[in-house]
Amino acid sequence: MTDERFEVVMGALLHDIGKFIQRGEGMYEKKHEDYGREFVLNNLPTLTEEQREVISALVGEHHQNLSKNPDIASLLAVVRKADRLSAEHDRKEEIEEKNVYKTPLRSIFSELFRDQFKEGEIPIQNLPPVAVSDKIWDTREFTITAQDYRRLYDGFKEDLKKIQNTKSEDALLNSLNYLLMKWTRYVPSAVYLSVPDIPLYDHLKTTAAMALSILEGDKDKPFLLIGGDVSGIQDFIFYNRSSENVDDKATKRMRGRSFLINLIVDATTKYIVEEMNLYEPNVLWATGGVFLILAPNNEENRKRLQAIRRDVNLYLHRTFKRLTLVITGMEVGEDGMKQFHRTLDELFTRLDEEKDRKYTPIWEDLEFVGDRKGINEICPSCGMPLKKKEKERCETCLNEEKLGGKVAAM
Repeated sequence: MTDERFEVVMGALLHDIGKFIQRGEGMYEKKHEDYGREFVLNNLPTLTEEQREVISALVGEHHQNLSKNPDIASLLAVVRKADRLSAEHDRKEEIEEKNVYKTPLRSIFSELFRDQFKEGEIPIQNLPPVAVSDKIWDTREFTITAQDYRRLYDGFKEDLKKIQNTKSEDALLNSLNYLLMKWTRYVPSAVYLSVPDIPLYDHLKTTAAMALSILEGDKDKPFLLIGGDVSGIQDFIFYNRSSENVDDKATKRMRGRSFLINLIVDATTKYIVEEMNLYEPNVLWATGGVFLILAPNNEENRKRLQAIRRDVNLYLHRTFKRLTLVITGMEVGEDGMKQFHRTLDELFTRLDEEKDRKYTPIWEDLEFVGDRKGINEICPSCGMPLKKKEKERCETCLNEEKLGGKVAAM
């Protein structure tokens, strides 16, 4: 199963890499899946011969109903289903002509706020293919040139050389995920749609996450959607035990605490990835004190999630007191993934409800009565008890000050 899960996720992550190659090389003689197959065969030398054969077949045959190799038919079915669900519509063959790929990625803001602009004025319509820049404010129509795609693909190939000797399967897959994010996040996935606002990277990433869930999740509801939301952020960042004890380091502490929120979310998502044996593509997003992870829905992962909720919140309570990380899981079937916006609304409704009982995971571990501390034995900044070696402020606040200073110097 170890090789199968790696092969399926890698095949799903790279299944449309051929589209990027077509546009980058300016070659349209063959279908994108054929270019994808060649990419796997020629650019991943640390794979075993068997892995290369299986992954290249998954990439090269993901639009075919039957595989030329009957031994991988079940794996191909997983990738095909994940591809279809990720696209959220019935797949149809893309017209593989040069003119199609001149279409840039459309910013979602051009649709959200279209009614607020005058006729003929296009708000932030197109995104440049490399990175966000002042060009996004240009309301004029523009196209992506062959040189734009060539520059992107050349950059991808240069970065690819740096991971050629990566032997660890997890490291190789996660590195490829990062490179695809870097070079294809402003490239449209499907340009035959009326509004090409889905990046190629997003489609590749979600296909990989879904493929692992379909492979290892329960039959009826293979997806476990895990949401997390940090609670108590404002109180944590701005708290000072007494206004009389505000000092010249308060600004640094607030800046450090603000940055800590991001670190806590990142650390928690990585912890979940490790505990559930996932890959980086399974983390759909992690930003602003909120994260979303797509994992296989099975009994083992459901049990792990309960343990993770306890471990994370017990650490936060003992270290910061005012912070909690509300985490909940939702079992989802194929219909729920097709109506993802509704599923997401329900998940965040559950998160809001969990905030009313946020201490439930650590209820039995809470200490309601502790040792009495004198006024001089309590940190004047956060109110936490000072340890024997701590004098003016606790070690946590001192670390927050150091972190805030480094953030300011960045």
